[in-house]
Amino acid sequence: MKVNVGDKLFVPDKKHISDTVTGGQATVAKVLQGGDYLKMDETDSIQWHTDTLIRNQEEYKKQYAGQVARFYSEPFERDNFLW
Repeated sequence: MKVNVGDKLFVPDKKHISDTVTGGQATVAKVLQGGDYLKMDETDSIQWHTDTLIRNQEEYKKQYAGQVARFYSEPFERDNFLW
């Protein structure tokens, strides 16, 4: 399956350092590295592995139906500094 900018796909919950995504439907903003990775409008700078998203769409659709993906970032503390 070829994915294009503007396509809608479901993405799962994801946590990366201080960045968090609440799963739901998202819109493809960029197709990267010949189609191997995607960036979504709703999930900021987080990259998604295209094949993994496509392979799990049915499962994600059941789990996140009716939800829009949401990104948020919270500062975290390390070495007594907020990052």
